[in-house]
Amino acid sequence: MSKITLVDADDLVSKIVDRLQTINTTKDELLGTDEKPIGIKEMADYLGFSPNYVRRLCQQKKLPHKKLEGKNGPILMYKSEIRAWVDSHTVETLIDIRKKVNFEIK
Repeated sequence: MSKITLVDADDLVSKIVDRLQTINTTKDELLGTDEKPIGIKEMADYLGFSPNYVRRLCQQKKLPHKKLEGKNGPILMYKSEIRAWVDSHTVETLIDIRKKVNFEIK
């Protein structure tokens, strides 16, 4: 088994830091400001809903979206915003609720 010298360790740490920065940059590009907005039909396909249901959620201001050019303008959405919206609507299980109130399950 060979020993790692201090110079080798510094070089290895430097390479790891460079790789992590590359990964973070790639992640930011995928999830960041370069994300393209999508329309009702694409979002409906993504969520597994009908386009009419997605449109209704937007009209009821329940789904985060952007509306361009006034009342009849196109509705655009970002997948990252919709993912966050879906994540914020988690329903707790009865077991989780009972654990919070220290209710014994028999």
